[in-house]
Amino acid sequence: MIGYIRGTLISKTLSESTEMLIDVSGVGYRVTLGKGAISNLVPKGGEITVYTSHQVREDSETLYGFIEEEDRNAFELLLKIHKVGPAMAMEILDSYNLEQLQAIVASADINSLTAISGIGKTTAERLLTELKNKLKVEQFKATYEDSGVTGEVIMALQQLGFSGAEIKNALQEIAKNEKADSMGQEEMLKEALGFLGR
Repeated sequence: MIGYIRGTLISKTLSESTEMLIDVSGVGYRVTLGKGAISNLVPKGGEITVYTSHQVREDSETLYGFIEEEDRNAFELLLKIHKVGPAMAMEILDSYNLEQLQAIVASADINSLTAISGIGKTTAERLLTELKNKLKVEQFKATYEDSGVTGEVIMALQQLGFSGAEIKNALQEIAKNEKADSMGQEEMLKEALGFLGR
């Protein structure tokens, strides 16, 4: 099992996915990355480290690569879910990072999952059910339920650069508001930004 590869980036191709060729001591490894990872790649000729997952099928063998080890772990976790293959797992991780995925599962945000190409309501429901026990979401779940916050608000805050801890603290403050249950997304986001100093 190849856990990671460190070598020189020889070439990269962007089509449906990003395929890289990495030279390691004279041996070239073809590694498939998600589309979202291309912005984090070093220039050709630079040294790169990617965490890998070796997937074997009847007709092919593919090395899937990830810039962060936790993304590789999330990919392999997704593959344990019934009817989720490498292509769908990569599509999910191209759409949401691990922290966003935790937020989606913790808040049972089915709409964010069905927004991903190839995922219908049935698959989304299965993902929510099975990931609930696989991802570390319990530390967030109580806060989300108490505040009535939705995954869209959480992801908006994450995209603004706030950490999970900052978001959790803001949501705990919102939960103290008697009007939290009746707040719309826009109002809740405004409240959260107020607590976060923006």
